[in-house]
Amino acid sequence: MQQKNSSDNAEGEDLAGLSRQALQHFKDGRLQQAQDVCQRILQKKKHSGALLILGWIAHQQHKFEEAVERYQQYLDIKPKDAEARYTLGLALEELQRWEDAIEAYQQVLAINADDVITIIRLGNVFHTLNRWPRSIALYEQALALQPDNVLVHRHLGASLQKSGQMKKAIKCFEQALSLQPDYVDARIKLAQVLRELGRAEEALAQLEQVIDLKPDETEAHIIVALTLRELGEAERAIEQLERHLGTKPDCGALYYHIAMIEPKQEHIPVLEKLISDPGLSNRDALYCHFALGNMLNGSKSFDHAFRHILKANTLYRETFSYDTEEDSQIIDRLIKVYSKRFFQRTCHLGSASQLPVFIVGMQKSGSTLVEQIISSHALVYGADEIHALT
Repeated sequence: MQQKNSSDNAEGEDLAGLSRQALQHFKDGRLQQAQDVCQRILQKKKHSGALLILGWIAHQQHKFEEAVERYQQYLDIKPKDAEARYTLGLALEELQRWEDAIEAYQQVLAINADDVITIIRLGNVFHTLNRWPRSIALYEQALALQPDNVLVHRHLGASLQKSGQMKKAIKCFEQALSLQPDYVDARIKLAQVLRELGRAEEALAQLEQVIDLKPDETEAHIIVALTLRELGEAERAIEQLERHLGTKPDCGALYYHIAMIEPKQEHIPVLEKLISDPGLSNRDALYCHFALGNMLNGSKSFDHAFRHILKANTLYRETFSYDTEEDSQIIDRLIKVYSKRFFQRTCHLGSASQLPVFIVGMQKSGSTLVEQIISSHALVYGADEIHALT
């Protein structure tokens, strides 16, 4: 018996040494050596450290299915490791297994309810899934713990913007900028909201600051051009885009927006050369095909135009996932919540009037301005742009 115990102790020390060796290999970037050592360990014993390191290696190599499997094996042994559960959530996000990622992050918060990084990450997942009430609640929870976190103010503003709460969104972006005036992304988001509300001049002022801070920020140049176009200054809009095209000649988005304002036939050979480049990103290719489609349509080359538009839409479809089952579940939840009983139970709330005022119109037709004028009356409440009925 004594001899067996000595053997067990020696084996334990040997595994611990090998585990440290594998970890050092991983830290030094010698992934193959780390993997080999971990496999040697697992031949002797189901060792938690080896499983976790193999998960990290697979994750770093973008082998997310394998990473998830290793993390789960590790968590079967160490279920209270919040950091490993968080890393599992990251791998699940990469696989777009959103519900599983949500569960992983919620399990982290069950271990540590005040883990701000996980709260933010969970909010980001709900934002990605267009579940903005959930993301808003989580970002507000994060701000209660870290009120000066500029990133959270920006994320909260983005969710409020998507849910149609424009005035609150503006306050969030302004708060982020008061904490970090050079936060380019927050200033761009603020400009977008101002533009959506018809406050074009204020949006342009914000975008000018963005371009001063970061002259190569393509998104800012594009929004400036779109705003100028809405103000009836199409020529200045094209000048803005073409000026920036001089510094980014392979940017598909710039050609796309020029084509939407004034299709120029001289851009066709340039775009055809661009799309033949195997190094062109899918995003730029998508915009180039749309631009070509519009330009060729303008020259009445309809068959050729259709082929490019079809290719563009094929590339665009690859940029998002649509789950019919998930969509069906959302509809089922809406039907369940907004039942006849719900309206009977809440009929006493709000105004006694049964006459809501709906302001509808084409995009950028002035409907927001009409809403602002009407809601300035003391007896009218403006709900901003809401998506509850869309």
